[in-house]
Amino acid sequence: MARKLTKTTKDGQLYVRPAVIEAAIDHALSQDRATLEARAAINDRSHQDYLSPEVFVHLIRNARRTDDMSTCRALLRVHLERRGVTLVKKIRPNKIFSADMVREEVISKFAELFAEDGGGDNPDELDFYEVKFNKAFDALCLSAIAAETRRMNPNTSVSDITDGPENEDQKEILEVLRTPADAERTAQLAELCEAIQSLPPDLRNAVVLHCIYGHKEESAADLCGVTGRTIRNRLKRAAALLVKFKETP
Repeated sequence: MARKLTKTTKDGQLYVRPAVIEAAIDHALSQDRATLEARAAINDRSHQDYLSPEVFVHLIRNARRTDDMSTCRALLRVHLERRGVTLVKKIRPNKIFSADMVREEVISKFAELFAEDGGGDNPDELDFYEVKFNKAFDALCLSAIAAETRRMNPNTSVSDITDGPENEDQKEILEVLRTPADAERTAQLAELCEAIQSLPPDLRNAVVLHCIYGHKEESAADLCGVTGRTIRNRLKRAAALLVKFKETP
């Protein structure tokens, strides 16, 4: 049976795996190492024996916590290789930051999460990866992108939105986006990833350029071919939509 999750949301609720993930983990835990390694090699998501990333994470954590280090290393190697392939598609070369550096940082941080699992200040940090892996991994990517962008552009700062007041919820949303994700902010940022992707293209571009890549409003405006005032308005509209996402149960 899958180990119970212990990580909680901001309001104190325990994270809960989707039922299909819970059942898949229970089934995988009943299988021997040879079977699991054979399943780990399957890349076809439609295959009945395909291991989802949520299941992968649990199996690696379980092997490590039960001192089955040979299984842990074997599964982790495959999982990291698969994430590396994903990152090549997800983080492409550009003029804003070094894609290679970001990919290396993401893989390094991801591997560190397993090495530190069960100890340190955040022993259950990987719980969220067993619930919504893609959101959690996207948050890790965004954090690495923001850090690398700031490293390559040390003189770039994110200015406050000055075209009219923001309410407190909008300020909180924008603060989450502007601040490099740490253990406390990863879940918040991950929860916003889906909402950011669902924004209209003009609003999404404004948020990504200004809040994540760190471009000043005028620089973001030049890249989008609009005025600074338009970018400020788009950011406020985006913040309002993200607030609604935050408030949706």
